Amino acid sequence: MQLGVTGHIGDAFVAGAERVWADDTDGLQPSLHPVSLSFRERELERDYLDSMRRQTAVVMRFGILLTLILYLLFGAMGLWTMSGDSGLVWTVRSAVFVLTAVLFGISFTPVFAEYRERLMLPFCLMLGLAVTAILAKAPDTVVDQYYVGYILVIVGAFTVLGLRFCNAMLVSLALFGLYLAAEFFFRDSSRAHVLGNSMFILSTLIISSVGGYLYERQRRLAHYRLRVIEQQRAHSEHCALHDALTGLPNRRLLMERMHQALARDKRFHTYAAALFIDLDNFKPVNDAHGHEFGDKLLKCVAERLKCVVRDTDTVTRVGGDEFVVLLEDLAEPECARHLMERVVSAFATPFEVDGENLMVEMSIGSALDPVDAQTPRELLHAADRAMYEMKKCRGRR
Repeated sequence: MQLGVTGHIGDAFVAGAERVWADDTDGLQPSLHPVSLSFRERELERDYLDSMRRQTAVVMRFGILLTLILYLLFGAMGLWTMSGDSGLVWTVRSAVFVLTAVLFGISFTPVFAEYRERLMLPFCLMLGLAVTAILAKAPDTVVDQYYVGYILVIVGAFTVLGLRFCNAMLVSLALFGLYLAAEFFFRDSSRAHVLGNSMFILSTLIISSVGGYLYERQRRLAHYRLRVIEQQRAHSEHCALHDALTGLPNRRLLMERMHQALARDKRFHTYAAALFIDLDNFKPVNDAHGHEFGDKLLKCVAERLKCVVRDTDTVTRVGGDEFVVLLEDLAEPECARHLMERVVSAFATPFEVDGENLMVEMSIGSALDPVDAQTPRELLHAADRAMYEMKKCRGRR
């Protein structure tokens, strides 16, 4: 007899990917909320947000740095254009600069990556409030130079500040409201002047929102299509390595796991065993009840075999009514015998198929690594020969 190591790495993921692929890949157009652009499938939305976390954190960090640079430039312009009695304006500028610098430092921490959207939304609103405070005190001779602040924040919210479309839209509408509040409550500008500036800000809002909407939509669609491709690849790999009827690993995957098992045996001085199982008189059952009944019986056999072996072992279907169980990481040869007895005992209970109880007899042969074979192919052939010897002795076919 021989012992072998199985390698179940990735099986759970492949099975999950297969289920997702079956549910979500009927087409390449996912279901998006028309306004927020969120995926209606919660799992897909969480996957998208997780995948974008690192990318958007880097974009936001760059946007914060750019905000610091622009504030320095506007401060330099203020020194040149504004009078000396603008203490409140400089207080606001200094406070915003300090808060922006602090946020830039926070952007390098895991906290920022986790709560970046919740931090950047009030940050953008703070920038709009700062512009409003500056406009409230700016002299009429230079006030037009600072209306651009609203435009910069709106453009930034949809681009380098990294907000999602719905949050960037909320910030932009709030900034437009702040501008109108500044004009109505703090300044005495002409209607023509207010209307002209409003049209500039509103046009910027519309263009930025349309561009931001289309950009985020295309980014989400690209993410979805990438996941579809990955899931289809996982599905194809799963189909190539598993039996279509029972879902068990097939011969190809069995041989791969045998190679891994035998390699570990040599390294850690453990054992691996192959149990070759053939169902006796399965053809008469198929002929009497039909192929659909036979397929259901094979599925029942597969499930029972999986239940009686360890999680680290591999149950495979290698032929019509032939199964192989690979037992891995056995401390001593006797462990293989105990596990084989459990497999034999599992067939002492009838199988229930379509309400009918059916006893199934089987022939089993075993081979142990490195006692009976030195390679995966030799191990499988040795177990096959042992099974046929048992079948021959019992007069089974």
